[in-house]
Amino acid sequence: MTGTCALIVAAGDTVSGNALARQARLHDLVVGVDGGAAALMRAGVTPAVVIGDFDSLSEEDLERLRHEGVSLRVHPRDKSHTDLELALEWCRGEKLGEVTVVGVWGERQDHSLAAIGTLARYSDLRPAIIYKEMTGWIVDPAHRGHVGGFARDTTVSVLALVSGTRISVVGMKWTLEDRSVESLSDLGVSNVSCGPESAVTVHSGMALVLAEVPTNQDSRPDGDGCRSTS
Repeated sequence: MTGTCALIVAAGDTVSGNALARQARLHDLVVGVDGGAAALMRAGVTPAVVIGDFDSLSEEDLERLRHEGVSLRVHPRDKSHTDLELALEWCRGEKLGEVTVVGVWGERQDHSLAAIGTLARYSDLRPAIIYKEMTGWIVDPAHRGHVGGFARDTTVSVLALVSGTRISVVGMKWTLEDRSVESLSDLGVSNVSCGPESAVTVHSGMALVLAEVPTNQDSRPDGDGCRSTS
């Protein structure tokens, strides 16, 4: 499956059914993470595979998935990893090219923070994140070194995930030039794009870039217009 782009849907806060169905059509493969499979079915999307301990799926949901011939990969409830990490590990094992993740953040702040760390550990999958009206990218020089092309007046935040991450920001209200930024520093929060020439480059370390990019657009969130380059 080298080069395959997967949509991973977890059980946290998701997007509208229409936006979910649109993103499913734009990806090569759809993966449900436990209760995220129910959100997919409500949107009229049948996942290719569902991964997790299935504590968030009803017996009716499971019966429907079995009837549709979906591959169910069941894990014990007592385990050392979240269902999201199990899904990402499966994607890595299948040698997928990149993933877009929906539903990883919600009311449980501990889960939301852990999800960022989990996605950072799987930066080789070039993760993009869709959350309500925000789109995010894990950016590091080895896998996705650059995101940009944001529309004028788009709010963009850059959060270093590793202390000493070196970041450049151009084409925005506040710029940086190969600046060393400490982990989770507020230095890059709430910047504003001046137009499509805007870009964030990570020279070393790793960062999370979040932008107010609508989820109803007919494109995958790949980070440069907004499309990314390595």
